[in-house]
Amino acid sequence: SELYSGTRLTSTTKTPYATILSRFHSLVPSISLASLLNNPDRATFESTVSSQIGPHGFALFFKIDHTNWIQFYPDDSSAKGPNHGRALTRFVFGNPLIAITMIRQDVEAGLHAPIEMLLMETEDGGAKCVAQLPSGLIAGHEGGKGNEGLVKAVAELDRKLLGLIEELMK
Repeated sequence: SELYSGTRLTSTTKTPYATILSRFHSLVPSISLASLLNNPDRATFESTVSSQIGPHGFALFFKIDHTNWIQFYPDDSSAKGPNHGRALTRFVFGNPLIAITMIRQDVEAGLHAPIEMLLMETEDGGAKCVAQLPSGLIAGHEGGKGNEGLVKAVAELDRKLLGLIEELMK
């Protein structure tokens, strides 16, 4: 087994959760996984991906909305549940054209591609975004040491994620 460290990104805003959620969906559009699988060749695949990504180079693959079910598990401080009735959504998003630049360098990069983010409503009605910086997850283990191509590719992914979070939370 290997040990490596990661960096957790946390950003909070007074902007309402619903506004941040809407902004996320406008910046990271849903991608049709079926359309990705039904391409006859690489050029068509790349064209399909490129046509479905947002301005930061990402598309949404999965969304897990924890909001409705966690209310059934109240903690001692609230009858509304552990998030005190606030919204909580997990996103799995990325871009296969970015992922391949890392997977070519180290196939184990596929463990952390696509990337994930948690968006939660704060007590004051704002929003909090939590994500892991991809570089620590993808190039932080032994296979990433000395692999300049992987380090360069994941640094670009970090930059894109940070840009997305900055625009989301402004």
